[in-house]
Amino acid sequence: MANRSLQSILLIDDDAMVQFLNKKLIAKSRYAVEVVGVTGGKEAMELMQSDDHNIPRPCLILLDLNMPGWTGWDFLERFENLSQSQKEHCTIMILSTSENPADLKRASRIPLVKRYISKPLSTGLLEEIVQERWPETARL
Repeated sequence: MANRSLQSILLIDDDAMVQFLNKKLIAKSRYAVEVVGVTGGKEAMELMQSDDHNIPRPCLILLDLNMPGWTGWDFLERFENLSQSQKEHCTIMILSTSENPADLKRASRIPLVKRYISKPLSTGLLEEIVQERWPETARL
């Protein structure tokens, strides 16, 4: 098995405590070289559209749905319109407290969304996600 890790994980969530806990959990797991957190869809889109080569493209985006301003749905609509080079190698998973059947159904219709996860994120769940999507990845 190759000894690789994900270059970057992008957390999109307006809850500061969720951001803090998820960053700590991901850092402790050592699955990602870098964890970037933003508080909304618009800020995430600006990051995705940036020409700054010092900002690595995320391999995994964990997206909350219910945020002020741009919701997770707003982000997804705009993400679809990015160039292939801006979105390639990105896996998007919804990480939400919403268990609304309409949200689950809507997410299942969006090919970009690879998984719908109910909060909170856990070490075991993160390990499952990484091993499922990137089986060649080993902890640093």
